[in-house]
Amino acid sequence: MYRRHDIYLAGVAVQARDAIELIWRLRNYGFDETAERIQRALTIRTLPAELRESDRDAVLYTLVDGRKGGGLSTLRAALLDQRET
Repeated sequence: MYRRHDIYLAGVAVQARDAIELIWRLRNYGFDETAERIQRALTIRTLPAELRESDRDAVLYTLVDGRKGGGLSTLRAALLDQRET
């Protein structure tokens, strides 16, 4: 079930506040195109949002520290699992 303010990335529900943090991190690391893709999906409520391989790599790069719990740590784990298969 989709919540109104969630976005789905790599099959993981990410709350809007976590998506905004992810967008901020992506921009800080210079992944502007990926940040824009996720921001557009969040703004127009595209569920699920499509991620290219380069987008997945950018998200993993920005979440490498794994300090954020909740949706972002779940997203990181899902992307790592998908990478291995």
